[in-house]
Amino acid sequence: MPPQKAAILANDIYMSEEAFVAKYKNGENRVAQAYADGVMFYIIDSKRETTLVFRGTVTTQDIYKDFQIQHTKFHNLQNTEVHQGFYKSALMAENKIKNIISKQ
Repeated sequence: MPPQKAAILANDIYMSEEAFVAKYKNGENRVAQAYADGVMFYIIDSKRETTLVFRGTVTTQDIYKDFQIQHTKFHNLQNTEVHQGFYKSALMAENKIKNIISKQ
């Protein structure tokens, strides 16, 4: 994804749900909002690509996850570790994403 598009999506994630969906849903794109472990994200799905856009730290619950900094392996990938709070949220998001995409 071009950096300019990524920057626009990173900014737009803070729009209202109605505004975000209105901007990105069209004949080619399907848009779904989801939550995983309290983390809000959008899935923009088209025939060409699927884009995930995660909202950053907004709530006190987000701050709590940010401080879960113990490292853990990410999907048992060699030499790959992530913060435990991120990993827990990522696993929950992964399951939601698979369910949403399979239903679309």
